Amino acid sequence: MALCRRRLRDAKTWTEHSDHVDAQAVLTQRAGAEACRQVGEEARPVSRVAAELGVCWWTVMNAVIEHGTPLVDDPGRIGAVTQLGVDETSFLSANRLHPTIYATGLVDLEAKVLIDMVEGNAAADLRRWTTNADADWIAGIEVVATDLAESFRAGLSPKLDHATRVADPFHVVRVGNRCLDKVRRRVQNETLGHRGRKVDPLYRIRKLLLAGEERLDDRGRNRMLLGLRVGDPHDEVLGAWLAKESVREVYLTDDPRAAALLLDKAIAGCTGDVVEEIRSLGHTLSSWRTEILAHHATGASNGPTEGLEPSGQAHQALRPRVQEVRALPAAGAPPRRRCHLAEPPPATSHPNALPSQTRRAEKGPGAEREKDLGVSPNRGGATARPSSYAGCGEYVSVPSSGGI
Repeated sequence: MALCRRRLRDAKTWTEHSDHVDAQAVLTQRAGAEACRQVGEEARPVSRVAAELGVCWWTVMNAVIEHGTPLVDDPGRIGAVTQLGVDETSFLSANRLHPTIYATGLVDLEAKVLIDMVEGNAAADLRRWTTNADADWIAGIEVVATDLAESFRAGLSPKLDHATRVADPFHVVRVGNRCLDKVRRRVQNETLGHRGRKVDPLYRIRKLLLAGEERLDDRGRNRMLLGLRVGDPHDEVLGAWLAKESVREVYLTDDPRAAALLLDKAIAGCTGDVVEEIRSLGHTLSSWRTEILAHHATGASNGPTEGLEPSGQAHQALRPRVQEVRALPAAGAPPRRRCHLAEPPPATSHPNALPSQTRRAEKGPGAEREKDLGVSPNRGGATARPSSYAGCGEYVSVPSSGGI
Protein backbone atom coordinates (compact mmCIF):
# COMPACT_ATOMS: atom_id res chain seq x y z
CA MET A 1 0.00 0.00 0.00
CA ALA A 2 1.44 3.35 -0.99
CA LEU A 3 0.36 7.01 -0.83
CA CYS A 4 -0.84 8.55 -4.09
CA ARG A 5 1.01 11.73 -4.94
CA ARG A 6 -1.64 13.02 -7.33
CA ARG A 7 -4.00 15.22 -5.38
CA LEU A 8 -6.54 15.38 -8.21
CA ARG A 9 -7.46 11.72 -7.85
CA ASP A 10 -10.16 10.71 -5.46
CA ALA A 11 -8.30 7.63 -4.22
CA LYS A 12 -5.34 8.60 -2.08
CA THR A 13 -4.03 5.04 -1.66
CA TRP A 14 -4.20 1.77 -3.58
CA THR A 15 -3.25 -1.88 -3.20
CA GLU A 16 -1.43 -3.92 -5.85
CA HIS A 17 -1.63 -7.71 -6.00
CA SER A 18 1.14 -9.82 -7.55
CA ASP A 19 1.48 -13.58 -7.91
CA HIS A 20 5.26 -13.30 -7.58
CA VAL A 21 5.16 -12.06 -3.96
CA ASP A 22 3.26 -13.68 -1.09
CA ALA A 23 1.49 -11.63 1.53
CA GLN A 24 3.94 -10.28 4.14
CA ALA A 25 6.84 -11.91 2.26
CA VAL A 26 10.33 -10.46 2.13
CA LEU A 27 11.56 -12.56 -0.82
CA THR A 28 9.83 -13.11 -4.13
CA GLN A 29 9.00 -16.59 -5.32
CA ARG A 30 11.93 -16.56 -7.72
CA ALA A 31 14.36 -15.30 -5.06
CA GLY A 32 13.15 -17.96 -2.59
CA ALA A 33 13.52 -20.73 -5.18
CA GLU A 34 17.05 -19.55 -5.99
CA ALA A 35 17.97 -19.48 -2.28
CA CYS A 36 16.63 -23.02 -1.93
CA ARG A 37 18.67 -24.15 -4.94
CA GLN A 38 21.91 -22.66 -3.58
CA VAL A 39 21.43 -24.20 -0.14
CA GLY A 40 20.24 -27.59 -1.40
CA GLU A 41 22.07 -28.15 -4.68
CA GLU A 42 25.27 -26.19 -4.11
CA ALA A 43 25.37 -26.90 -0.33
CA ARG A 44 26.01 -23.27 0.57
CA PRO A 45 25.57 -22.14 4.19
CA VAL A 46 22.24 -20.47 4.94
CA SER A 47 24.00 -17.59 6.69
CA ARG A 48 26.07 -16.76 3.63
CA VAL A 49 23.07 -16.78 1.29
CA ALA A 50 21.17 -14.59 3.75
CA ALA A 51 24.05 -12.09 3.84
CA GLU A 52 24.10 -11.84 0.04
CA LEU A 53 20.33 -11.24 -0.14
CA GLY A 54 20.35 -8.79 2.77
CA VAL A 55 17.86 -10.75 4.91
CA CYS A 56 18.02 -12.69 8.16
CA TRP A 57 18.83 -16.38 8.56
CA TRP A 58 15.23 -17.47 9.14
CA THR A 59 14.01 -15.73 5.99
CA VAL A 60 16.26 -17.90 3.83
CA MET A 61 15.54 -21.01 5.91
CA ASN A 62 11.79 -20.52 5.56
CA ALA A 63 12.27 -20.24 1.80
CA VAL A 64 14.28 -23.48 1.80
CA ILE A 65 11.54 -25.23 3.76
CA GLU A 66 8.80 -23.85 1.53
CA HIS A 67 10.40 -24.74 -1.80
CA GLY A 68 12.43 -27.78 -0.67
CA THR A 69 9.76 -29.81 1.13
CA PRO A 70 7.77 -30.60 -2.04
CA LEU A 71 10.96 -31.67 -3.80
CA VAL A 72 11.94 -34.03 -0.99
CA ASP A 73 8.44 -35.49 -0.63
CA ASP A 74 8.05 -36.10 -4.36
CA PRO A 75 7.60 -39.88 -4.78
CA GLY A 76 9.18 -39.78 -8.22
CA ARG A 77 12.46 -38.39 -6.90
CA ILE A 78 13.81 -41.81 -5.88
CA GLY A 79 11.74 -44.50 -7.49
CA ALA A 80 12.25 -48.19 -6.75
CA VAL A 81 15.31 -49.12 -4.67
CA THR A 82 16.81 -52.61 -4.54
CA GLN A 83 20.01 -51.91 -2.54
CA LEU A 84 19.80 -49.66 0.52
CA GLY A 85 22.78 -48.29 2.45
CA VAL A 86 22.44 -47.23 6.10
CA ASP A 87 25.15 -45.36 7.97
CA GLU A 88 25.37 -42.85 10.81
CA THR A 89 27.27 -39.58 10.84
CA SER A 90 28.00 -36.85 13.37
CA PHE A 91 25.57 -34.11 12.34
CA LEU A 92 26.27 -31.57 15.10
CA SER A 93 29.26 -31.55 17.41
CA ALA A 94 28.82 -31.46 21.16
CA ASN A 95 29.03 -28.20 23.09
CA ARG A 96 28.01 -26.95 26.52
CA LEU A 97 24.32 -26.97 25.56
CA HIS A 98 23.88 -30.43 24.02
CA PRO A 99 25.79 -33.67 23.34
CA THR A 100 26.83 -34.83 19.90
CA ILE A 101 23.78 -35.13 17.65
CA TYR A 102 23.90 -38.02 15.19
CA ALA A 103 21.94 -38.54 12.01
CA THR A 104 21.33 -41.73 10.04
CA GLY A 105 21.65 -41.47 6.27
CA LEU A 106 19.82 -43.78 3.87
CA VAL A 107 21.27 -44.03 0.36
CA ASP A 108 20.38 -45.82 -2.84
CA LEU A 109 23.60 -47.78 -3.43
CA GLU A 110 22.97 -48.30 -7.15
CA ALA A 111 21.93 -44.75 -8.07
CA LYS A 112 24.21 -43.19 -5.39
CA VAL A 113 21.42 -40.83 -4.29
CA LEU A 114 20.65 -39.74 -0.75
CA ILE A 115 17.10 -40.87 0.05
CA ASP A 116 16.52 -39.44 3.50
CA MET A 117 18.17 -38.35 6.75
CA VAL A 118 16.84 -39.58 10.09
CA GLU A 119 17.67 -37.74 13.29
CA GLY A 120 19.39 -40.07 15.75
CA ASN A 121 21.19 -43.39 15.40
CA ALA A 122 19.15 -45.59 17.72
CA ALA A 123 17.20 -48.67 16.70
CA ALA A 124 13.89 -46.92 17.42
CA ASP A 125 14.75 -44.10 14.98
CA LEU A 126 15.43 -46.47 12.10
CA ARG A 127 12.43 -48.68 12.95
CA ARG A 128 10.17 -45.61 12.93
CA TRP A 129 11.41 -44.64 9.47
CA THR A 130 10.80 -48.11 8.03
CA THR A 131 7.33 -48.18 9.57
CA ASN A 132 6.33 -44.84 8.02
CA ALA A 133 7.71 -45.74 4.58
CA ASP A 134 5.50 -47.18 1.84
CA ALA A 135 5.01 -50.93 2.31
CA ASP A 136 5.38 -51.72 -1.40
CA TRP A 137 8.54 -49.63 -1.64
CA ILE A 138 10.02 -51.42 1.40
CA ALA A 139 9.13 -54.79 -0.10
CA GLY A 140 11.21 -54.02 -3.19
CA ILE A 141 14.46 -53.66 -1.20
CA GLU A 142 16.60 -56.77 -1.60
CA VAL A 143 19.95 -55.81 0.01
CA VAL A 144 20.73 -53.58 3.02
CA ALA A 145 24.36 -52.62 3.81
CA THR A 146 25.22 -51.38 7.30
CA ASP A 147 28.16 -51.13 9.65
CA LEU A 148 28.68 -53.42 12.66
CA ALA A 149 26.14 -51.66 14.88
CA GLU A 150 23.61 -53.69 16.81
CA SER A 151 21.21 -50.73 16.73
CA PHE A 152 20.96 -50.95 12.93
CA ARG A 153 20.47 -54.70 13.00
CA ALA A 154 17.64 -54.30 15.49
CA GLY A 155 16.15 -51.27 13.74
CA LEU A 156 15.78 -53.06 10.41
CA SER A 157 13.42 -55.59 12.00
CA PRO A 158 10.68 -56.45 11.27
CA LYS A 159 10.04 -54.44 8.10
CA LEU A 160 13.29 -55.42 6.33
CA ASP A 161 13.69 -58.99 7.55
CA HIS A 162 13.26 -60.22 3.99
CA ALA A 163 16.31 -58.28 2.72
CA THR A 164 19.86 -59.66 2.65
CA ARG A 165 21.97 -57.81 5.18
CA VAL A 166 25.58 -57.03 4.30
CA ALA A 167 28.31 -55.88 6.67
CA ASP A 168 30.31 -53.09 5.05
CA PRO A 169 33.93 -54.26 4.38
CA PHE A 170 35.40 -50.93 5.46
CA HIS A 171 33.81 -51.17 8.91
CA VAL A 172 34.78 -54.84 9.27
CA VAL A 173 38.45 -54.04 8.63
CA ARG A 174 38.21 -51.03 10.94
CA VAL A 175 37.15 -53.33 13.78
CA GLY A 176 40.42 -55.22 13.30
CA ASN A 177 42.39 -51.97 13.23
CA ARG A 178 40.76 -50.83 16.46
CA CYS A 179 41.68 -54.10 18.12
CA LEU A 180 45.30 -53.58 17.08
CA ASP A 181 45.33 -50.01 18.39
CA LYS A 182 43.89 -51.08 21.74
CA VAL A 183 46.55 -53.74 22.22
CA ARG A 184 49.33 -51.39 21.15
CA ARG A 185 48.23 -48.67 23.59
CA ARG A 186 47.89 -51.14 26.47
CA VAL A 187 51.33 -52.69 25.88
CA GLN A 188 52.78 -49.19 25.58
CA ASN A 189 51.44 -48.21 29.02
CA GLU A 190 52.44 -51.49 30.64
CA THR A 191 56.04 -51.49 29.38
CA LEU A 192 56.92 -47.78 29.52
CA GLY A 193 54.33 -46.39 31.93
CA HIS A 194 53.11 -43.55 29.71
CA ARG A 195 51.26 -42.84 26.51
CA GLY A 196 52.96 -43.04 23.15
CA ARG A 197 55.74 -40.57 22.44
CA LYS A 198 57.64 -39.96 19.26
CA VAL A 199 60.73 -41.80 20.52
CA ASP A 200 58.83 -44.92 21.61
CA PRO A 201 59.25 -47.98 19.34
CA LEU A 202 55.55 -48.92 19.13
CA TYR A 203 54.44 -45.35 18.57
CA ARG A 204 56.87 -44.91 15.69
CA ILE A 205 55.44 -47.89 13.81
CA ARG A 206 51.75 -47.27 14.54
CA LYS A 207 50.98 -46.37 10.91
CA LEU A 208 53.01 -49.26 9.54
CA LEU A 209 50.97 -51.63 11.70
CA LEU A 210 47.70 -50.37 10.22
CA ALA A 211 48.91 -50.55 6.63
CA GLY A 212 48.21 -53.63 4.56
CA GLU A 213 51.01 -56.19 4.59
CA GLU A 214 51.08 -56.34 0.79
CA ARG A 215 51.61 -52.57 0.64
CA LEU A 216 54.77 -52.58 2.76
CA ASP A 217 58.14 -52.56 1.06
CA ASP A 218 61.26 -54.17 2.51
CA ARG A 219 62.29 -51.04 4.41
CA GLY A 220 58.86 -50.60 6.00
CA ARG A 221 58.59 -54.28 6.88
CA ASN A 222 62.03 -54.25 8.53
CA ARG A 223 61.15 -51.12 10.53
CA MET A 224 57.95 -52.72 11.76
CA LEU A 225 59.68 -55.95 12.82
CA LEU A 226 62.42 -54.03 14.64
CA GLY A 227 59.82 -51.94 16.48
CA LEU A 228 57.95 -55.05 17.55
CA ARG A 229 61.19 -56.69 18.71
CA VAL A 230 62.02 -53.74 20.98
CA GLY A 231 58.58 -52.61 22.19
CA ASP A 232 56.54 -55.84 22.24
CA PRO A 233 58.21 -58.19 24.73
CA HIS A 234 55.33 -60.74 24.89
CA ASP A 235 54.31 -60.61 21.20
CA GLU A 236 50.83 -59.32 22.03
CA VAL A 237 50.94 -56.57 19.42
CA LEU A 238 52.27 -59.05 16.89
CA GLY A 239 49.29 -61.33 17.58
CA ALA A 240 46.87 -58.43 17.12
CA TRP A 241 48.58 -57.53 13.84
CA LEU A 242 48.20 -61.10 12.59
CA ALA A 243 44.53 -61.07 13.59
CA LYS A 244 44.01 -57.82 11.67
CA GLU A 245 45.67 -59.27 8.59
CA SER A 246 43.51 -62.41 8.82
CA VAL A 247 40.42 -60.18 8.68
CA ARG A 248 41.76 -58.34 5.64
CA GLU A 249 42.48 -61.60 3.83
CA VAL A 250 38.74 -62.34 3.74
CA TYR A 251 38.28 -59.52 1.22
CA LEU A 252 41.34 -60.35 -0.88
CA THR A 253 39.43 -63.15 -2.62
CA ASP A 254 36.27 -63.09 -4.71
CA ASP A 255 35.41 -66.75 -4.13
CA PRO A 256 32.64 -67.10 -1.50
CA ARG A 257 33.89 -70.55 -0.41
CA ALA A 258 37.45 -69.34 0.06
CA ALA A 259 36.18 -66.28 1.94
CA ALA A 260 34.14 -68.50 4.27
CA LEU A 261 37.18 -70.70 4.95
CA LEU A 262 39.40 -67.69 5.69
CA LEU A 263 36.79 -66.14 7.95
CA ASP A 264 36.32 -69.36 9.93
CA LYS A 265 40.09 -69.63 10.41
CA ALA A 266 40.22 -66.02 11.62
CA ILE A 267 37.36 -66.62 14.07
CA ALA A 268 38.96 -69.80 15.42
CA GLY A 269 42.35 -68.14 15.83
CA CYS A 270 40.96 -65.03 17.54
CA THR A 271 38.59 -66.76 19.94
CA GLY A 272 41.37 -69.12 21.11
CA ASP A 273 43.90 -66.35 21.74
CA VAL A 274 45.04 -65.42 25.25
CA VAL A 275 44.78 -61.66 24.63
CA GLU A 276 41.40 -60.27 25.68
CA GLU A 277 41.12 -57.73 22.86
CA ILE A 278 41.77 -60.41 20.22
CA ARG A 279 39.15 -62.71 21.76
CA SER A 280 36.63 -59.86 21.64
CA LEU A 281 37.43 -59.41 17.94
CA GLY A 282 36.75 -63.11 17.37
CA HIS A 283 33.34 -62.88 19.06
CA THR A 284 32.43 -59.88 16.91
CA LEU A 285 33.38 -61.69 13.71
CA SER A 286 31.42 -64.75 14.80
CA SER A 287 28.33 -62.66 15.54
CA TRP A 288 28.42 -60.99 12.11
CA ARG A 289 29.60 -64.00 10.08
CA THR A 290 26.52 -64.19 7.84
CA GLU A 291 26.55 -60.46 7.07
CA ILE A 292 30.30 -60.46 6.36
CA LEU A 293 30.08 -63.32 3.87
CA ALA A 294 27.02 -61.74 2.18
CA HIS A 295 29.33 -59.15 0.63
CA HIS A 296 30.88 -61.78 -1.68
CA ALA A 297 27.43 -62.87 -2.87
CA THR A 298 25.94 -59.41 -3.46
CA GLY A 299 28.97 -57.14 -3.94
CA ALA A 300 27.23 -54.40 -1.91
CA SER A 301 29.14 -51.99 0.30
CA ASN A 302 28.53 -48.71 2.07
CA GLY A 303 30.98 -46.79 -0.11
CA PRO A 304 28.29 -44.55 -1.69
CA THR A 305 26.82 -43.93 1.75
CA GLU A 306 30.17 -42.73 3.09
CA GLY A 307 30.57 -40.38 0.12
CA LEU A 308 27.14 -38.75 0.50
CA GLU A 309 27.65 -37.01 3.83
CA PRO A 310 25.35 -34.18 4.97
CA SER A 311 26.16 -30.85 3.39
CA GLY A 312 26.92 -29.26 6.74
CA GLN A 313 29.74 -31.74 7.38
CA ALA A 314 31.06 -31.90 3.83
CA HIS A 315 31.40 -28.13 3.56
CA GLN A 316 32.69 -27.17 6.98
CA ALA A 317 35.66 -25.44 5.35
CA LEU A 318 33.35 -23.00 3.56
CA ARG A 319 31.84 -21.66 6.75
CA PRO A 320 33.28 -18.41 8.11
CA ARG A 321 35.46 -18.89 11.17
CA VAL A 322 35.61 -16.57 14.16
CA GLN A 323 39.08 -16.11 15.55
CA GLU A 324 39.25 -17.40 19.11
CA VAL A 325 40.25 -14.97 21.83
CA ARG A 326 43.44 -16.08 23.51
CA ALA A 327 43.28 -16.43 27.29
CA LEU A 328 45.26 -13.76 29.12
CA PRO A 329 47.89 -14.93 31.64
CA ALA A 330 47.27 -14.46 35.34
CA ALA A 331 48.48 -11.29 37.04
CA GLY A 332 52.12 -11.50 38.00
CA ALA A 333 52.79 -14.56 35.85
CA PRO A 334 55.68 -14.42 33.38
CA PRO A 335 54.56 -13.97 29.78
CA ARG A 336 54.35 -17.17 27.76
CA ARG A 337 56.46 -17.15 24.64
CA ARG A 338 56.88 -19.71 21.91
CA CYS A 339 60.58 -20.01 21.33
CA HIS A 340 60.25 -21.61 17.91
CA LEU A 341 58.22 -18.61 16.69
CA ALA A 342 60.23 -15.88 18.36
CA GLU A 343 62.85 -14.15 16.22
CA PRO A 344 66.39 -13.93 17.69
CA PRO A 345 67.31 -10.47 18.98
CA PRO A 346 69.67 -8.39 16.85
CA ALA A 347 73.37 -8.45 17.65
CA THR A 348 73.30 -4.83 18.86
CA SER A 349 70.56 -5.40 21.47
CA HIS A 350 73.07 -6.64 24.05
CA PRO A 351 76.73 -5.75 24.52
CA ASN A 352 77.65 -9.44 24.84
CA ALA A 353 75.58 -10.68 21.91
CA LEU A 354 77.24 -13.35 19.78
CA PRO A 355 76.93 -13.94 16.05
CA SER A 356 74.77 -16.82 14.85
CA GLN A 357 77.83 -18.89 13.94
CA THR A 358 79.26 -18.52 17.44
CA ARG A 359 75.91 -19.45 19.02
CA ARG A 360 75.72 -22.59 16.94
CA ALA A 361 79.27 -23.49 17.90
CA GLU A 362 78.38 -23.20 21.59
CA LYS A 363 76.22 -26.30 21.30
CA GLY A 364 79.38 -28.33 21.61
CA PRO A 365 81.99 -29.67 19.23
CA GLY A 366 80.42 -33.14 19.27
CA ALA A 367 76.83 -32.08 18.61
CA GLU A 368 77.01 -32.40 14.83
CA ARG A 369 78.90 -35.69 15.10
CA GLU A 370 76.30 -37.09 17.51
CA LYS A 371 73.53 -36.03 15.16
CA ASP A 372 75.18 -37.85 12.28
CA LEU A 373 75.49 -41.01 14.37
CA GLY A 374 71.77 -40.97 15.21
CA VAL A 375 72.37 -40.12 18.89
CA SER A 376 70.22 -37.54 20.67
CA PRO A 377 71.83 -34.95 22.98
CA ASN A 378 71.42 -35.43 26.72
CA ARG A 379 68.08 -34.02 27.91
CA GLY A 380 66.45 -34.27 31.31
CA GLY A 381 69.10 -36.51 32.84
CA ALA A 382 68.82 -39.17 30.15
CA THR A 383 71.55 -40.52 27.95
CA ALA A 384 70.69 -41.57 24.41
CA ARG A 385 72.34 -44.82 23.39
CA PRO A 386 72.29 -46.52 20.03
CA SER A 387 70.31 -49.76 20.05
CA SER A 388 69.06 -52.38 17.64
CA TYR A 389 66.07 -50.11 16.92
CA ALA A 390 68.48 -47.32 15.96
CA GLY A 391 69.56 -49.26 12.92
CA CYS A 392 66.71 -47.61 10.99
CA GLY A 393 67.77 -44.08 11.92
CA GLU A 394 66.02 -44.05 15.31
CA TYR A 395 67.13 -44.28 18.92
CA VAL A 396 65.87 -45.23 22.35
CA SER A 397 66.53 -42.91 25.29
CA VAL A 398 67.47 -44.67 28.56
CA PRO A 399 68.19 -43.18 32.00
CA SER A 400 71.76 -42.20 32.78
CA SER A 401 73.60 -44.48 35.19
CA GLY A 402 76.29 -42.36 36.80
CA GLY A 403 79.45 -44.01 35.56
CA ILE A 404 78.43 -43.98 31.88
